[in-house]
Amino acid sequence: MLGISAGFLWTGAGFIQFAYADEDSKAMYITVQWVLTSLGGTVGAFISFGANFHQTEATGVSNAVYAVFIVIMCLAMVVAAFGLKDPEDIVRDDGTHLAVFHPTDFWTEVKGVGACFTELRILIILPGIFCAEIVLVLMSSINGYYFDLRTRSLANIIFEMIMIPAPLALAWAMDNKYMTRRRTRGMLGVAIMAVITLATYAGVIGWLVRNDVDRSQPPPAVDWSMSSFASGFVLYILSGIIYSGFQICGQWTLSALSNDPYKCARYAGLFKGTTSLGLMAAFLMDSKNVSYLDQAIVHLVLYAVGVISLVSVTWFCVRDTNYFLEPDVIAPQHITEEACVHGVITQDEVSEEKNKQRVRDGKRPDSGEQGLQPVVAEIGTDKAA
Repeated sequence: MLGISAGFLWTGAGFIQFAYADEDSKAMYITVQWVLTSLGGTVGAFISFGANFHQTEATGVSNAVYAVFIVIMCLAMVVAAFGLKDPEDIVRDDGTHLAVFHPTDFWTEVKGVGACFTELRILIILPGIFCAEIVLVLMSSINGYYFDLRTRSLANIIFEMIMIPAPLALAWAMDNKYMTRRRTRGMLGVAIMAVITLATYAGVIGWLVRNDVDRSQPPPAVDWSMSSFASGFVLYILSGIIYSGFQICGQWTLSALSNDPYKCARYAGLFKGTTSLGLMAAFLMDSKNVSYLDQAIVHLVLYAVGVISLVSVTWFCVRDTNYFLEPDVIAPQHITEEACVHGVITQDEVSEEKNKQRVRDGKRPDSGEQGLQPVVAEIGTDKAA
């Protein structure tokens, strides 16, 4: 039940991130969710730390900690019940809606998800999504094996806390207003995460060899008072940056491919399903007691392939805008006005954009036209620049 509910939760949350945000703020929408999640995780880590402060053995977590976590998670259902709005009712600050929504059904959505796998760009990005969360498995296993309980709890606090400022810094780079090209911002974000990820894994491999960390031996139960604490602790903290940042890069790249709410929902489900598959594979490998060194090498290779995947899709498939390309998507008013000023779209096409909003509001189009055709144009082309 936990896995089923988590799948629904993260798919719904991903849809909100992808579909509700304007194109120039998608990284921040994704990051805001991460920050809120990390705040909750930090509270949970402090609870665990307080309960285990005097535990210097490599023991398990108490039942009291689990009970507190269950109560906190149940409170979230109350917030969701009263805080969520129908996507059709979401209105931007300028008064425009997200899109013209149409009735759908289960089989239409099943076919829509299947159609995602016929898109070359989706097939290319899958490796980057597959490996997005696997760092959690290896480093959590090392944390549980290498440290005593109170040190492990302290590491979890900092792990969660680092996932607040680090994603915010990454979001600033990927939504940076000084870079007009989305492709450039995306490449910057991927490059930052590539350096951090590959360098951290190289460090983990060196640390495992240097310290002869062998899970077939009894746990060393390293405490924060020992000299052998610092290096493993730093690597674990860096893994928190990888865990959050790599997912943000993958989600941003995927969300940059479309503004259509239906596609965004399918992409959100595809992202979570694929990352869960990667997690499952990583947990399976760890459950078979594969050595930490071998796991780290496999992870490093997967992340290297994932970086190539994200770079390829960002460079070749991310446009400066998808507005005016998808027939049911309503562009923000300022985007429409800027496109008209730069000559990217005509005044008639501006009227078509306004008519989409009228259709969404249940009104007749001003022009009397029955159909609205997509305008094949792109802000950010040489003409617009």
